[in-house]
Amino acid sequence: MELKDVIAALSEMPVILKSHLADLTNTQLRFQPRGGYFSILENICHLRDIEIEGYGVRLRRLRAEAHPTLPDINGDQLALEREPHGGHKVKPSLSIRRP
Repeated sequence: MELKDVIAALSEMPVILKSHLADLTNTQLRFQPRGGYFSILENICHLRDIEIEGYGVRLRRLRAEAHPTLPDINGDQLALEREPHGGHKVKPSLSIRRP
């Protein structure tokens, strides 16, 4: 798959995700599976955070610096630092689009 195809597929993700989530209730979005797994809502917010604070930062540094040092991003730690389950909102997570 070429880069332009990957970018096109990724740009469609918010629309696809919204269509899959459209009929879910707030209770379903926030349902917490046993075993400490993320709810659907937490998964969405976690992916948003990793995209912005992980990949977004890395890509900007790769473009701006000749030899950037790219520290590891601990996704589990990032998730723990976020507001607990009840604080996430789906709409901002789905509407965030970075150039």
